Amino acid sequence: MSIIKANNIYEDIFKTLSLREGNYFCRVIGVRNEQDYNNTIAFLDSKLKELDNESIIFTSTIPNPYNEDLVRSIMDKLDKINVNNIGNEYIDIVSCNETNEKMAKALSILIPIAIQNEAFQNKTIRNNFITKLMIWTNEYVEDIQWQEDVSPKCLYYGKIKKYEGYFLMLLALMGFDVLYLNPQKDSIFQAIDKKEFSQLIEEEESGEIIDYYTRVSSGAVIEKVTTYAKQASQELDKTLYNGTGIYKPWQYINGFTKPVIMNSIIEDMLTYWDEPSRLRPGFRTEKDLVYTPIFFNKVSGVYSNLSEYIDVVNSLRKVRFSIFVESTNLSNKDYNNQELYSLAFCLNRDKSINKEALKSHEMFGRLKILRSELQDFIIDKIDETLCQKRLFNFDIDDKKILKLIISVLLLDDNVLTLIDCYDYTASIPKIIIYLKNRETFEDEDALLLGLLHRIGLDIVILTPNGTDNIELKVSTDYLNVIRLEDIAFDLDLDKKNKRKSFFEKLFG
Repeated sequence: MSIIKANNIYEDIFKTLSLREGNYFCRVIGVRNEQDYNNTIAFLDSKLKELDNESIIFTSTIPNPYNEDLVRSIMDKLDKINVNNIGNEYIDIVSCNETNEKMAKALSILIPIAIQNEAFQNKTIRNNFITKLMIWTNEYVEDIQWQEDVSPKCLYYGKIKKYEGYFLMLLALMGFDVLYLNPQKDSIFQAIDKKEFSQLIEEEESGEIIDYYTRVSSGAVIEKVTTYAKQASQELDKTLYNGTGIYKPWQYINGFTKPVIMNSIIEDMLTYWDEPSRLRPGFRTEKDLVYTPIFFNKVSGVYSNLSEYIDVVNSLRKVRFSIFVESTNLSNKDYNNQELYSLAFCLNRDKSINKEALKSHEMFGRLKILRSELQDFIIDKIDETLCQKRLFNFDIDDKKILKLIISVLLLDDNVLTLIDCYDYTASIPKIIIYLKNRETFEDEDALLLGLLHRIGLDIVILTPNGTDNIELKVSTDYLNVIRLEDIAFDLDLDKKNKRKSFFEKLFG
């Protein structure tokens, strides 16, 4: 039996041995979606308990049984045998000879690894380590029944200690399917599994170490099976899209963006304005993180030839997934103080957003129609924006935090649509702001603009009269300012766009 990689561990682990070539040892670290995670644990708990004497579940730690006589017996045995050749020694730890043989062979692989990792100071410390593994085997593997076409299972949930990690390695080497779930980080196996016996699946978001049985009771048992056609499609996706620079639509629907500001001139903007993110300079991906090259430009002034300037503005406006506005008033201010301050209960002590509290708030209703991963993405981006202290030229106090949150909850449908249709490797949604007068931005409008920038939208602010506006609120370290050679006051685009009649051209 050999340890193999799973395509879908939650399905593959319950396949019979005749349908695979080995057993699984998989670590799933992090939580992408809390409810899905609870459903998965509820499903695993239900399925494993159906297996009777073919499964082990550890819900937080591996308890140490008290058996002083067995400990003494094992220590005496280890003093008399050649531990370095333990695979050929007779080990009598459980009543089943098959289990004893499997354990001896597994130890013959694991002990050299542990010796190399731990550099045991003496034989006694080494033997204590081996004894602990044997005691756990005696306690938890004694009743396991080995069947011809079924691999026994072990599920471990939560934080893990080093020796417990070694025990999971031992079980995997014996032929168990081992699944280790940790909602938070995993440093133990990085230190002990240097030969990478285990398969690592990392989720981007970290969750809380909530009690195992709380998760089981909060989850729903949903049993699924992947069709052969979908399995073939997934295999094709891995071959076609993995590391090739080719991206399928919505490949990063569960991913996260990191905007890369393009330091550009007008010609660059016109060249790349309608290009997908993946074809812009600076685009790259790391796991589920998409580095999106975007424009955050302020175009101050106009060309001497106004017609040329109008053509540029029209070129920016005509692309798909864009909004054109002629005001600095971007946020909906139709709310009262009671509604504003009610959102204070959705903040944690560190002023970050409590997702569950916000999603339960009555004002969250308009965002509930969005897919759940997009809801989480937007909330995470609010937190990210509020942490970007250098992005803004003003202090962000508690009231401004609440104003940004309520601005998002009251976002215009057109802006929500832009965010909803954003496929991070494809076309980038755009907001074009045209200010013909001397308008300036309020703090909450600048915060909202900063949020849309952090999400990864293209933003261009056109000020034909050359006056400062967004620079007063947003640091020019993040803003790419392009200055043209002339200025124009009260330049009305609609009038300039109207074609003159023959007589107007002749006598105008």
